[in-house]
Amino acid sequence: MSENIKLVRKYLAIDENRNIVAEGNSWEEVEEIMKKKGYKRSQYDILIVVEGNENKYITGKRAIILTILELAREKQIVLSKTKIQKLVFLVQKELGKEYFKFVPYKYGPWSSELAEELDKLVNEGIVKKYEKDSSNFYELQTQAEKDKEVERKANKYISMPLEYLLALIYARYPEMTELSEIKEKVKEFQKRFNIL
Repeated sequence: MSENIKLVRKYLAIDENRNIVAEGNSWEEVEEIMKKKGYKRSQYDILIVVEGNENKYITGKRAIILTILELAREKQIVLSKTKIQKLVFLVQKELGKEYFKFVPYKYGPWSSELAEELDKLVNEGIVKKYEKDSSNFYELQTQAEKDKEVERKANKYISMPLEYLLALIYARYPEMTELSEIKEKVKEFQKRFNIL
């Protein structure tokens, strides 16, 4: 049974030495504080303190996943493993931030780090994973506060079919298609959606 839990409580900036160097009530507030302190975005990560049975830390990596899954939950969309991979890839590109390292793979960009983080969320009971028609799907089991910046970017893509996302990614990021096993199929998608 799904519980209605407010996950986010406090945002913390962590420097390269894993020291807390700023805190605030929003992602944007922490970024502004760090900018004033002279930090570049690549020099720190943002952690989010959350509530549950006990306090846990959710990193910027988890914030992007939870925002996308919460947006899907609100729109009553169930996301496949592949669609989550493509959504996170596109959102990262648009944000200019690399939370997860992506490499070219069978269906375009793939991140083993993202797959591992999803598995951790499943093991912690935050996300439910189930199989249907030989594919894995994921659903958020609790209500999560969304990162506004991630939400704005993800909102553009979340309702689009996987075929559209693949057509778009293959057109914009051909370097991520080197090992693809579906190039010909994606060309058909590109024609269908008029994406060249």
